[in-house]
Amino acid sequence: MNLLLKNGKVSKEQSKFVFSNTVIAEVLKQFSWKKSDSSLIMTHGNNCLVLIRDGLVVRVGISANINPSVEKEIMDAARFANFPSPRILEIGALSSGIPYMVCEELPGEQPDQQFQWEEFGFKLSHFHSHATKSVFPDESFTLPERKNRIAFAREASIKYPQLTSQIDEFLDELTCKKNDMHSYVPVHGDLRLPNILSVRNRLGGVLDWSDTVPRM
Repeated sequence: MNLLLKNGKVSKEQSKFVFSNTVIAEVLKQFSWKKSDSSLIMTHGNNCLVLIRDGLVVRVGISANINPSVEKEIMDAARFANFPSPRILEIGALSSGIPYMVCEELPGEQPDQQFQWEEFGFKLSHFHSHATKSVFPDESFTLPERKNRIAFAREASIKYPQLTSQIDEFLDELTCKKNDMHSYVPVHGDLRLPNILSVRNRLGGVLDWSDTVPRM
């Protein structure tokens, strides 16, 4: 497919592709990896490049810089609250100054059956604001509405009385400070299929915490 504009200038899509290849070369050099290595997996989204090899995941900002130190703090807080999130093993910057982070690769695969969503939908609600019409949105492929999680929990306690004890515990977590370093529960901010892993029909991990916001 020709990505050049009629006036001969490089299109936005091609510019991103060229930039990505430049960053790929930097990352491969940084970690002494080879692009021809069959065990190397490379993919990218709108704002980051991801390389996976030997149980390690390298994330590099493309259209927007990632903030490894902030994401490390967020992931540490999530694990402190017993939520499955990757452990950041290294943060740094490429020779071009672009920041990167190295995380452990979590096991699991993307959930593809509705019962899986219902099974751990409430668990996910601890770290993300959901629409209040259900424990988890009916359409799992769309980004849930941004709503106050405390209001969600209180409404859910009326609709789903069997969850009352869990909801009370959840509200306690939200309204009580844990300690000085972990005084908030993170809201994920981009909870969708590519960012969720399932292990034996249970929630196995949630990826990409770059859109997270703190909520007391």
